[in-house]
Amino acid sequence: MSYLSVEHPNVPERPPATRGHIHFACFDCTPQRSDSGDDGFVVRYLCQADIGGSIPTRLLYNGSLDNMEKVLKAFKQAKKLFL
Repeated sequence: MSYLSVEHPNVPERPPATRGHIHFACFDCTPQRSDSGDDGFVVRYLCQADIGGSIPTRLLYNGSLDNMEKVLKAFKQAKKLFL
């Protein structure tokens, strides 16, 4: 799964805030068995972004972790539906 930033006329930039840009971001999922022998996978998150200004470090990390948590929940739901 991959994504990038797009501009949309309904969501203009609002000064004095600056807008970041995601050049490329993706989730790479590789099948792998757990130590107990259960089927699973390893998730890698890659993101190349220009934050467009300065933001507090805690906000940068919280946003990334929140997104990862949402995606992992979606994967768990999909597993329940398809297995």
